Amino acid sequence: MLKYLRPMTVDLIVLNRIAASIAATAIRGIPLVIKDYDLWLKFMLIITQEAEDYREFVDDYYAISQRSTSLAPQDRA
Repeated sequence: MLKYLRPMTVDLIVLNRIAASIAATAIRGIPLVIKDYDLWLKFMLIITQEAEDYREFVDDYYAISQRSTSLAPQDRA
């Protein structure tokens, strides 16, 4: 299998040490080896939920900051 990877650029990431949004994006790629499929599915579910929660928080925070007119200009940044 490694002979097929030689001409490609491959990124190896330790998924349990990065932000949930990055892990969720990375896990959508093509896995080289999955030794424990149940563990992989549980990890995928947890990471995907965490990434979705974070994205919702960021969207809500941005919307609130855009609506807020009572903040001073230096507090808006």
